[in-house]
Amino acid sequence: MVSVFLLLYFDFRNLKYALVGMVPLFFGAVWMVGFMQLAGLQFTMVNVMAIPLIIGIGIDDGVHILHRYRIEQKLSTVFRSTGKAVLLTSLTTMMGFGSLWFATYRGLGSMGIALFIGVGSCFLASVIIIPVILGMGKKSS
Repeated sequence: MVSVFLLLYFDFRNLKYALVGMVPLFFGAVWMVGFMQLAGLQFTMVNVMAIPLIIGIGIDDGVHILHRYRIEQKLSTVFRSTGKAVLLTSLTTMMGFGSLWFATYRGLGSMGIALFIGVGSCFLASVIIIPVILGMGKKSS
């Protein structure tokens, strides 16, 4: 997580954007664990191997949205363009990993479900939490 933050800071060259970029990952992870708990799914050794993938994919959506926001400075424009791309990549990734649910090896199926939930949670955090934070920052400026 620290290395991801440092990469974001190096990329944005701005502490605020680096922290906002970490938001989807934080909220997505919390929501993923909560949903898995509610659904009665357990973390296994195979599921835990999915965490680096969720970190990488989870940070991706927020970074794309933030980069576009820095250019456009208007959330409606960002979500009309980049938002569609982020939705499409998240859905295709979720479907690809979700298809592992049907694997004959139960561990692989469990990892597929965890990845499906994790990517979906990070996507939702990107499109729900980031706009709220960016909107709050605009009103206080």
